[in-house]
Amino acid sequence: MVVGQNIQEVVRRENKMKKLLMIFFYSVLVLSSNAITELELYDLQMKGRSGDVEAMCEVGRVYRNGEGVKKDAAKASEWTRWASSKGCIRAKGLCFQFGYGVATNTSEAVKCYRKGVEEGDVKSMFLLGYCYLRGSGVPMDAAEAAKWLRKGAELGDAQSMNLIGHCYHNAWGVPKDDAEAVKWIRKGA
Repeated sequence: MVVGQNIQEVVRRENKMKKLLMIFFYSVLVLSSNAITELELYDLQMKGRSGDVEAMCEVGRVYRNGEGVKKDAAKASEWTRWASSKGCIRAKGLCFQFGYGVATNTSEAVKCYRKGVEEGDVKSMFLLGYCYLRGSGVPMDAAEAAKWLRKGAELGDAQSMNLIGHCYHNAWGVPKDDAEAVKWIRKGA
């Protein structure tokens, strides 16, 4: 009976750990929203109007994802196309990916993200990794996705940190490693 009780105890502890991990992932993904305040959005818009292409891209992302504001595809398109017109290669890729002012073309979007990566743009690393993870514009390749997400995460991109954490948790292109998953998701929160 001692062996059976020990096995039951191990299973009980393992189930408890799984529940704790799920609670942690839920709290990171759902409760710690990346929503910005009206004042932060206003500040970004003012920077964008002053010619800051990173701010233009960020405003586009906020409207595209509905972070702290109602989702608004028209405003997302407007801000992203504006950044693209100012030479932001990542914004040009987003225009192709979402069909902002051009026909949707995920292969062209990937080309833009690759160029952005060559220029050292960490957000392009995230977008390229995401495309590989989904098979959008490139063949699905979780290992290649993890490579770019890890690079973006190591350079400080919060979205890359979050997604590489999920790669480790789900063994997408990397060995399953919940400790590594928690580490990256915490850093990206």
